[in-house]
Amino acid sequence: MERAAPWSDSMSHRSRCPSSLYRWRTRPWAAATERALLPVGIGLMAGGVYTLARTAVHDGVTAALALATALVMAGDRVPPVLAVLAAGGVGWLLSG
Repeated sequence: MERAAPWSDSMSHRSRCPSSLYRWRTRPWAAATERALLPVGIGLMAGGVYTLARTAVHDGVTAALALATALVMAGDRVPPVLAVLAAGGVGWLLSG
């Protein structure tokens, strides 16, 4: 018998959340708060990316490497952690 992966869609949202958290997530004010804070989270992530890119991208090779990594991370096939580690390894090899 084939078993579903723990992160698959076969599990409902309710089964992954403790009952007390699920009760709060279904409230209209909680959904509105989550939607209102989404731009804040996106802005903080964009600021972090900008800060790191300003120090890491200093020529055409590193810009191309950063762009390639962003394109790989935009897809769903490679975990972002592996893409960033691979790009760091390639950058390290190219720098020496």
